[in-house]
Amino acid sequence: MRKLLHLVFAVWKTNRPFDEQHFPWEPPSDTPMSTPAAAGAATTPAAPINDKAVGHKRDVPAEKVVTTAASSLETMPTPVKAAAAPSAAKAPPRPAVDFAFLREQVTVEQVLRHLGFCDQLRGRGPQRRGVCPVHGQPSDRQRTLSVHLAKNVFHCFEASCAAQGNVLDLWAALRHLPLYEAALDLAATFHLPRNREEAPV
Repeated sequence: MRKLLHLVFAVWKTNRPFDEQHFPWEPPSDTPMSTPAAAGAATTPAAPINDKAVGHKRDVPAEKVVTTAASSLETMPTPVKAAAAPSAAKAPPRPAVDFAFLREQVTVEQVLRHLGFCDQLRGRGPQRRGVCPVHGQPSDRQRTLSVHLAKNVFHCFEASCAAQGNVLDLWAALRHLPLYEAALDLAATFHLPRNREEAPV
């Protein structure tokens, strides 16, 4: 088995075909040669050749068969590392907004005056009626908007509008923005702090 492994290693290392004459298996030269007559008189039957596998012994089970096959090893290409995906840029943190604190700093009357709808309000006391700024114009005559100046709330009775709520709801309906974005826009428009931490001492 050791000789067989040497042969297999030599074939694989030199990458040359196996030469069975490289290591002749003839008897030593001092062994007397048999004459043709003697050879004809006694003919020894040839031993069967086992060409299935090399290294197999009769009546001895082998777990793995070793054959003298030519080497089929190929040089594998060097793996190329995939380019690292660029890390996604982290979005800047959204500023904190205190909605209750923001509503305390601006009123519905201030928003209507800023839009030019305050002069159209009619009525006495805190309850007023006027043109809805969400769907109307200052020159309209239909006063579908009801405003309570003390409670700082509004309500439009037009069926197609039906806007209502506090000053943030009014600004969100006017700008067609979600409540958070509307709060940021309202604070920027009236130059107001978004929370108590930003308020001047």
